[in-house]
Parts: sequence; C-alpha cells; structure tokens
Amino acid sequence: KFRLGHFTQSPSPLRDTIAFEAAEKFSSEQPFFKVIVGKQSSVLRLPNDFVKSHIDQKVQTVTLKVGNRSWLVKLLRSSSGYFLSGGFSKFARQTSLSPGDVCIYELTERNQVVLKVSIFRFTVVT
Repeated sequence: KFRLGHFTQSPSPLRDTIAFEAAEKFSSEQPFFKVIVGKQSSVLRLPNDFVKSHIDQKVQTVTLKVGNRSWLVKLLRSSSGYFLSGGFSKFARQTSLSPGDVCIYELTERNQVVLKVSIFRFTVVT
C-alpha cells in the first residue's frame, strides 16, 4: 500500500518543532502525505505520485475535512503538477493555518475524494 510519509517541504529550521515531531509519529492505514505550511496559503501543491496513485484524474473537486467541518476545494492540474486552489485560502483562513504548522492530508474516501486533515500547530522546542 502506497503511503507518502515524507514531507513535501521541510526546511531544516522547522524540523526542531513540536509540530514536526508529532507529525513524524503519525501513521495510518490510509494513504497520506504531510506538508509544512509556508507563507503562501492560497494554494497547496499536491505530490504528483500521490495524485497519480490515488485520485481519479477527472476529479475536479476535493473535500477537506477537519473534525466535523468540511470545505470544497478545486483540484487543478497544470504542467507543473496538481494544486488545491479555489477554496483553499478559505480553508487555511478558517482553520487558522500559520507558517510552520504541519498538516497531514489523509485520503479517507476515494470516490468523492475526501481528505481528512490533521493539523499540528507550530511550537518551537525549548
């Protein structure tokens, strides 16, 4: 079973955070990928291998779920990869994502493409 367990972006200073350490311990039977939130939060680039292995290429909308809340987000395909765009900035704003937070996107439903999002908040280890 394919799991993309590494971080799509992992600047070394952010490796010494509680969020990074907690996310490193995450495991699931479902396919997932991890992302460290950067300054840009209006789009999210998805790992190409993850999309090609788990998401039907015809899908145009993805549901992001945090707890009992959900957001519909557009999945865009471009020559440089796959992105969550339209609706992603609203998701980022309403979940208060900040640079350094770590998000794990776990595919919980393939047909409707639902990604359960686990958010680990940025905190520096002292």
